[in-house]
Amino acid sequence: MSIFDFFKGKKTCNDLRVKLINAAQSMDKVSFSNLCKDNLKQIEQEYLTWNNVPKEYRNDKEKLNWWVSSMVYIGETLEEVGFSGLLDLLMQRKSDKNIVEDYQNSYVKAQQLYDEQKYEESILILGSLLDQIQGLKGTLVDDLKPRIFGLLGTNYYQIGVKDKALDYTNLAIKLCEETNDLEGVEIYKNNLNIIKK
Repeated sequence: MSIFDFFKGKKTCNDLRVKLINAAQSMDKVSFSNLCKDNLKQIEQEYLTWNNVPKEYRNDKEKLNWWVSSMVYIGETLEEVGFSGLLDLLMQRKSDKNIVEDYQNSYVKAQQLYDEQKYEESILILGSLLDQIQGLKGTLVDDLKPRIFGLLGTNYYQIGVKDKALDYTNLAIKLCEETNDLEGVEIYKNNLNIIKK
């Protein structure tokens, strides 16, 4: 499936973005260029915000790849018709892609260690991961940080350090409430009730 097939008819995508993809797909550079000229201010304002992947796509590698590919395709086509600079800005962000993957891999490794009952090792990885994302902002951090705190809470609970288990679980709840992640709030509140017993 191409990025065009995937985004066809999707209501979750920004309308201008879908129009740009369709115009680029048609290979009609004149129409694409006119669309860019007519909407240049909006494109400049919104292009990098398209880097914020919808929450429902973040854990689906295929959808995530389509999302990123579409942004790059738009940027490349903008460059071809004379609108330079936007792709450079995007690629600046994409240069951090390996770091982002490292963060995600570290969390997965910590989860695996927890599943293997290697709680202290999991705690060490999560502590290091927290240090690495300290001060960062964005959808990745909004999604990852409460999960780190939640997993730290369950790790500490498993090794009998109840005070830290409570602290980290409460932090996970707080962050989920701030981002209106109701599912996360419910999960960590359930964990909290278990820890308090």
